[in-house]
Amino acid sequence: MPRTLSDIRADLRAAASSGNAEALLQLADELHALGTSEATATEANTRATVARMTGDLEGAIEHYREAVVLFEQLGDLKGAAHVSNNIGIVFRDMGDNPGALEYYHRSLGLYEDMDDHEGMAYVINNIGIIHHTSGNYPQALEHYHRALAVHEEMQDKRGIALVTGNIGVVHRATGSLDQAVEYYRRALAMYQDLDDRSGVASVTGNIGNLLVEQKHYEEALEHLRAALDMHCELNDEARVARVTGNIGTALIQAGHVSAARNVVRDFLAMDVSDTGVRVDQLSLKAQLQIEDNEIDEAINTYRLALAVATEHQLRSNAAATHLALRGLAQRTNNLAMYIEHNDAYTAITEEIRGKEAMLAVAMQEKQREIKAMERERERERTVLYSTLPKHVADRMVRGEQVTDHYDDASVMFMDIVGFTSISDRIPPGHVILLLKSIFEVCDRVCNRYGLTKVKTIGDSYLAICTPDVSHGEDGLDHHTAAALAARSMLLELKDLEVYIDPSFGDTSWTREIGDISVRIGLHHGPLVAGIVGTERLQYDVWGDTVNVASRMESTCEAGRIQVSGSFAQRLQLLSAVAASATATATANSNSNSSLQLTPRGEIPIKGKGLMQTFWLE
Repeated sequence: MPRTLSDIRADLRAAASSGNAEALLQLADELHALGTSEATATEANTRATVARMTGDLEGAIEHYREAVVLFEQLGDLKGAAHVSNNIGIVFRDMGDNPGALEYYHRSLGLYEDMDDHEGMAYVINNIGIIHHTSGNYPQALEHYHRALAVHEEMQDKRGIALVTGNIGVVHRATGSLDQAVEYYRRALAMYQDLDDRSGVASVTGNIGNLLVEQKHYEEALEHLRAALDMHCELNDEARVARVTGNIGTALIQAGHVSAARNVVRDFLAMDVSDTGVRVDQLSLKAQLQIEDNEIDEAINTYRLALAVATEHQLRSNAAATHLALRGLAQRTNNLAMYIEHNDAYTAITEEIRGKEAMLAVAMQEKQREIKAMERERERERTVLYSTLPKHVADRMVRGEQVTDHYDDASVMFMDIVGFTSISDRIPPGHVILLLKSIFEVCDRVCNRYGLTKVKTIGDSYLAICTPDVSHGEDGLDHHTAAALAARSMLLELKDLEVYIDPSFGDTSWTREIGDISVRIGLHHGPLVAGIVGTERLQYDVWGDTVNVASRMESTCEAGRIQVSGSFAQRLQLLSAVAASATATATANSNSNSSLQLTPRGEIPIKGKGLMQTFWLE
C-alpha cells in the first residue's frame, strides 16, 4: 500500500537534516509515484535540494523554479515563499547577489501577504547577509536589526541568537571589534541556553578568530580549541578542518611555531573537498617553511596554492598568494619574480575592485527595481482593499481565483424611501454626504453580523450572507444573521441623526427631512459570486436568488422588511431547532425568538407569479 504524503514528508525532514542525498532521491521517486499535484511540487523541491547538496547549483535553481510554479498553482503560498528563499540562497552561493536579492524579496512579499512573521524574519536576515557580503554594512545592520525585532516580538530564541551573531560579524568587518565581541557573547549565551551545540561551536570559533585580530592569542586559542572539540563531537568535518587551520594561524602569529607544526601536520592530513581550505593548508605549510628559512620550498608551496586558487577561480585567495610570493621575491632580491607577482596581484585586485564596482551598480539597479515593484504592489493592495470586501481582497492577494458557488446563501436588498424627493430639497453637493452617512450605518451593521457588502446602486444597498463567513459572536446561521442585520439596519437608520459639517454650506435641511425610512427585502437560495473586470475590479453576485430578493424589496412597504415564504420557513425551522437544543445552543434560540414573522399573503412577483411573503419584525 503506497505511503501518504504526510509519511513521506516526515522522512524527507530526517534525510534533509542529516544531509542524506541518496535517501532524498529515493523519496523523490516515491513522491513521483504518488502522482498528486502536491506530491509533484514536493518532488521538485526535493530534487532541487539534492542538486544543491551535490554542487549542481544550476540544476537546483531549475528544480526550485519548477517547485515555485507548482506551489503557486496549488495556492500554497507558504511553499512558494520557502522555495523562493531557497533560490535566493543558491544564487548567493553562486555569488550572484542581485539574483539572490530578487528572490529574497519575492519570498518576503509572499510571507508578508500571509502575515507569517517567522518567515519574514528569516528572509530579512538573508537580505542582510547579501548587503553584508556586498560591503553595504549600514544596510546589512538595518536588515539584521529589523529581523532581530521580529524574532524578539515572537520570542524566537533561536532566531534571536542567529541574527545577534550576524550583527557581531558586521561589527568585526567594520573594525568595531569591541562591539563584535559583545554581540558574539550575547549570541553564545543564547545558544548555550538553547543547548544548540552547533550554534555554540560556530560563535565560539568566531570569537576566537576575532581575538586573533586583537592579538589576544592565548584567549583566542582557548576559544578556537573549544570550538574544535565541539565540531569534532558533532562530526562536522568541514568546520573541523576550517577551525584547525585557524588554530595553526593563531599559533604561528603568537610565535608558538613548535606547537603550530603539530597542528599544521594534522591539518595537512585532512582530506577536504573545500578548495578554499586546501589553499589554507598549503599557505600554512609555506609559512612554517619560511619560519625554517626554507625559502625555495616555501615558494614552491605557495605556487601550488596559487595553482589551486587559480584553477577554482578563488580570486581573493590568489591575490593573497601573489602578495606572499611578492614578499618572498623581495626577500630574495628576485626582481623578475617581484614584477611577475606584483603585476598579477595588481591585476587581480583591480579586477576585484572593478567587479565590486559593477556589483555595486547591479545591486543599486536591483534595489531600484525592487522598490518599484514594492510600490506597485502596495498600490495594487490599496486598490483591492478599497474596492473589494476584505475577505475577498485577502484571497486575491494570496493569488486565489475568486469564483464562488453557494448552494444556499441569504441576499438582502435595501432601498431608501423617497430619496429622489429628498435629493431635490437639499443642496446637490450634500446628496453624497447624506448617502455616505446612511451607508456608513449599513456597513457597520453588516460588519456586526458578518454580511458581505456587494455594492451600492444609487440609493440602494446590496449585501449577502454566506455560510463560509462567521456571523457574530454567537455563531449565527446565515439566515438568522441576515434577518437580524435587516432589522438592525431598519431601526438604526430610523434613529439616524444626519450631521453635515457647516463648512459645506447651509445644513438647515437636516432638521427638516425627518426619519430615514427604507424598504428591505430578503430571500435565500443558490448563488454565484466572483470578481469581474480587470482595470476596475468588482465583486458581484448572480442568480435567481438575487432577482427574487430585489423583488422582495421593490414590493415592500416603506419602513418594513419583506421576506420570501421559503426564507420565513427557514427562520421558523431554525427557531424550532434552536428551541429544542441544549443550553449550549440557546444563544441562537434567543436571537431567533426576538424575530417575529407576520403573513402578508400572496403577492404578484414579476417573473414568478404569486408568491407567499411575510413581514419580518
